[in-house]
Amino acid sequence: SLSSSHHSHSCCSEVCHTKGSLNSLENKGTREKIIHQSNCSTGLKDFHFHLKQFVCENNEESGGNSAEGSGCKLCPTNWLLHRDKCYWVSKEKNPWNKSRDDCSRRSSRLLVIRDQDEMTFIQTTSKGAKQIWLGLTITSPARNWTWVDGSLLNPTLFNVQDPAEGNSCGLIKADRIHFETCSATSKWICEKDALQI
Repeated sequence: SLSSSHHSHSCCSEVCHTKGSLNSLENKGTREKIIHQSNCSTGLKDFHFHLKQFVCENNEESGGNSAEGSGCKLCPTNWLLHRDKCYWVSKEKNPWNKSRDDCSRRSSRLLVIRDQDEMTFIQTTSKGAKQIWLGLTITSPARNWTWVDGSLLNPTLFNVQDPAEGNSCGLIKADRIHFETCSATSKWICEKDALQI
């Protein structure tokens, strides 16, 4: 009936939004509480299944119906998906710190390249740009090449052009990582984790 489905829906809302909100039903008897929990759980599973069916493309090569399998990964509008990450490529140019701040506003970070496969993807994606800021800086006097996630650059993974003296910021030019004065302007790429559903 309409009223019981409405009751179930309001229960689900409580479960979704407030942990332990079902405690408020305890005085109505344990049996009723269990029924509501069961309805909520079923409703949420149904919703998740239909969401996957609606949103995930049916990719035959990856082993059949993705709605039945592991689901899929989603990115926001105008972001590109590669493996488990989403990438957004700027159209304008900015100094490094403004580029970093722009990525923060997008709940993401400046690009951190993990391996050669990702480097190849970035080169393909950004082929219109001469250079792209990376989330990479070098600081004096230690001269540590540090990614914005705190990890150190492994120079053996990539073709790295030795940086100039002083503080500088990393960018991709052609197939190399170069270092440039951070106040120079360049396009940039933001990245964040894809949403798995």
